[in-house]
Order: sequence, then structure tokens, then C-alpha cells
Amino acid sequence: MSERYAELIAQWRAAAAATRKVQTKVTVAFNRHLDGKGPPPEAETIEHLRRLRDIEHAKLEAAMEYARQAASDPASGLGDL
Repeated sequence: MSERYAELIAQWRAAAAATRKVQTKVTVAFNRHLDGKGPPPEAETIEHLRRLRDIEHAKLEAAMEYARQAASDPASGLGDL
């Protein structure tokens, strides 16, 4: 695996971890709200989650595009992808 591909995958994993962290926060707040134990998640938190999902998607797409490009390039014999 190329260093660039490994870097792209690491960036995607970091973005996914950040998304999961905020998703958990939203889920807990929403469940507490449904149980009558607190307010619903704040609009800012939900918007933050949406932006994180967009970033995560973009990071995954970049890694996949790199993999597609590497797969379509002529083999160099130098450890493609």
C-alpha cells in the first residue's frame, strides 16, 4: 500500500472517529429528550454533525478516487496502491 493511500485512509478514519463521537452525543441527548429528561440536541450540534459527515464522506471519496486511479494506471511494478 502506498504511503499516500495509507495517509488518505488514516484521514478518513480520523474523520469517522470524530463523526462517531458527535453522533453519540446527539443520540444520547435525543434519547434523554424522548425520555423527558432533557432538551433535544442543540441545532449547532446537529449542524456540526452534518459538517463532520460531509468531511468524512469527502475523505473516503478521496481515498476511493486514489484507489480507482491507481487501479486504472498502467502497472509500474513499484507497489501500486
